[in-house]
Amino acid sequence: MCRTLLFLILSLSYVSADDKILILGAVPQEIVPLVAQLQGDQKTVVQGIPCDIGKLGSHEVVIALTGVGKTNSAMVTTALLMQFHPKVAFMTGTAARIRRTVKTGDIIIASTVSFHDAGSLTADGIVQGKLDTNGKLVTTTWFTHTGEKGNPFSFADTPDLVTYAQKIAEHYVPEKVTLDGVTYQPVVRVGTVTSGDLSGVTEKKIADIKAKIDPDLMEMESAGFVQVCQFFQVPRLVIRSGSNWAEERNNDDYLRLSPIAAKHAALFTAELVRQFPSAPLSPP
Repeated sequence: MCRTLLFLILSLSYVSADDKILILGAVPQEIVPLVAQLQGDQKTVVQGIPCDIGKLGSHEVVIALTGVGKTNSAMVTTALLMQFHPKVAFMTGTAARIRRTVKTGDIIIASTVSFHDAGSLTADGIVQGKLDTNGKLVTTTWFTHTGEKGNPFSFADTPDLVTYAQKIAEHYVPEKVTLDGVTYQPVVRVGTVTSGDLSGVTEKKIADIKAKIDPDLMEMESAGFVQVCQFFQVPRLVIRSGSNWAEERNNDDYLRLSPIAAKHAALFTAELVRQFPSAPLSPP
């Protein structure tokens, strides 16, 4: 009874969308290029969360940090969706590169995001779901606007937003990157991202992620963000740029390469917001 009541309360609490666009990043460098472009920047605090409110082009936006990790991401996303009722939400930032063809500064428009560290840990690595005594997947109850059961470990970004971002990418030219004496033009393309509360990962874990999920990038926040947006039926899109390789001890490479990735993801996100259509999207 209590669970049913909670579901009804949460479902009804998110009212019709406002005209604002919500943009979230996990750490300061991921939102600094966006805040710098705001017109009429006003600062406010929501449930202890600092927010910048202003305009990018003709659109009023709210920009904020989630902090690191999927719980922080889900918590902040929930609080700001409930406060501002945005018509669309973006998450921008850096991510470790899993796929070897991805270069530092390449921008991934996420079609799907997933959790790589949720489910059942077996001798053969992670299984995305609960296993019974016979090793078979068991569906689990989780809250959605339809109330169905399932294994909630993978989530889709809003298809119309993915298509829109692809169209913008056709004419978008990212800044060139020079690393180790080599200069190249980063690419912008659709791909996949996986999230979990692990910063560094072993080669064995990387191999398991590749085998089970095969993502382009790995980070710590997007799946929590998308799961919350999906629950509240808010159109959403994740934009991530590759920084360092996914590895066990990544701090030095992350510090060296993440500013490049953070800037590239933020600038492309800003372009998406500036050109965002005034006509409503189809249902998420």
